Amino acid sequence: MASCDFVARLVETGSQFFGSITETVSEDIAFQTDQSAYVEGTRDGRSISFVKSYDGSGDWAHKVMYQGELSHDVEEIRGNWSITERDQTVTGPFFMTRRTHRAVEEASLTERAFV
Repeated sequence: MASCDFVARLVETGSQFFGSITETVSEDIAFQTDQSAYVEGTRDGRSISFVKSYDGSGDWAHKVMYQGELSHDVEEIRGNWSITERDQTVTGPFFMTRRTHRAVEEASLTERAFV
């Protein structure tokens, strides 16, 4: 299965978090390559659980369940995702890394240096 990169914008309040995801997928798995979804989840210590619900705008309207564990430095999440449709479940691993403000600023400075 091909990997998909996405950018998640998450807000945590207490043990719950929510946000949005923008995902770019290859043309061989979707008619429209840009997909949008919203996220709702919970965190209990380092244990993370969330649901990604595609909004239908990119031709996808299904849900993906995620279960994972936050790293000790709170910079990464590793775990497994699953999709269940028509009594069939597909699963796979996932890895998320925090994009810090410093990394964004450095990328922006690098882009400006080459302009």
